[in-house]
This record gives sequence, C-alpha cells and structure tokens, in this order.
Amino acid sequence: MSLEIIPTISEIKTFVIQVILVALVWVLVYQINLLLFSFLKYNTSDYWIFLPAGIRMFSVFIFGWFGVAGLFLGYVLTNHAETSNQLLYLAVVSSLSPMLAKRICK
Repeated sequence: MSLEIIPTISEIKTFVIQVILVALVWVLVYQINLLLFSFLKYNTSDYWIFLPAGIRMFSVFIFGWFGVAGLFLGYVLTNHAETSNQLLYLAVVSSLSPMLAKRICK
C-alpha cells in the first residue's frame, strides 16, 4: 500500500481548470449583477439582490475545496477596492462560509 502525496500532472490540470472556472463564473455573475441591479445598491458594497451568492453554494457542492479556492480568487478579482488586509479577510470568510455551511448540514 503506497501513499501518493505528490499529485500528478493531470490532477494539477484538473485543479487549475476547476479553480479558474469557478473564478470566471463568479466574475461573470458579479458583472451581470452590477449591470442589472446596481440601482438597488444599499451602499458601496451591499446589494438588495446579489446573484453571486448562489454561485457560492453551487461551486462548493460541485467542486468542493476547489470551489472554495475559485471563490477566493473570484472575490479577490472583483473586490480590489478594499485594503489588502481587509480584502484577504473578506475573501477567506466569503469563500469558506459555504463549505462551513455544507459541513454543518452534513
């Protein structure tokens, strides 16, 4: 019985593709949300309707931890206006909260 810790090239490609796919879907849905619902903005970062929230749960259910990594990347790409410490904190909270909800429900 051997324990393979080093991922293969195929596994790395799969990881990168899934993370980029989730990040691109996040950015696309975020831009659509800005286009359609910017008039419902409560303040600079709060919206009454926020379509990417659904992407969080779907990406975690479908891709697992790869979805969490994609959500982190997508959040960083779309919310670059915050300071660096605040950006990283909010990106971690935003990407890990659906996984936490999934784990609690299980």
